[in-house]
Amino acid sequence: MPFGDEDWEATLPSYLFNTEKGRIKIGLSQFFEANHHQREKIYSNFYLGENTILFFMQGDIFNSIPAIEWDDDNSCYYTAFTPAMLVSNSCDISPDNNRQLPKEALFAPVIPLGEFIKGLEDDGMVKEQITSIINNLKHQDYSNIFYLPPNPLDSSENIVLLDKVYWHPSSEIQKKLANIKSERGISLDHFGFYLFIAKLSFHLCRVPEEIERRSDVKQ
Repeated sequence: MPFGDEDWEATLPSYLFNTEKGRIKIGLSQFFEANHHQREKIYSNFYLGENTILFFMQGDIFNSIPAIEWDDDNSCYYTAFTPAMLVSNSCDISPDNNRQLPKEALFAPVIPLGEFIKGLEDDGMVKEQITSIINNLKHQDYSNIFYLPPNPLDSSENIVLLDKVYWHPSSEIQKKLANIKSERGISLDHFGFYLFIAKLSFHLCRVPEEIERRSDVKQ
């Protein structure tokens, strides 16, 4: 991103087993260590295996969600169906939470890494530039792109575009619960989930912001 130093022992929730905390800390520490570009990242235990959880969780990848796309040629938006990652936290879209003011579901589009690379080639980038970008993606250096390693379903690599977030009615998401096994492509394991949270937080919030918010108006 690059990440900064963090004390993951303090930030990980207490309900996790110590062995699980250890796995998460080892996975996350790869991105916080000095000179983290010097070794290849290990993405094992990134996804859940067989997922029998019957509700949608933050970080779930949906197989197809209506997305808002931009038409450069005509300078307008259009709707397209695309795989997407659930950005909203799990409880915000849960049907068990009867809210006076419902919260809608936020999604970020997911595209195959190969499709992204083809776009770079079409833009005229040379092989060396593309190789450098792919390496940076796998090291999670771009704050607006979340790299997804090969998944156990089809071994494909994908990226999540965090700067193209859009909303979808939570009521429509709840209707998909009846067919959750076909609607949900894959879920993140603890390592993948906490890396996603760190990446999302860094993309949206910088503390400190390093901008002095001060009025120059004299009293």
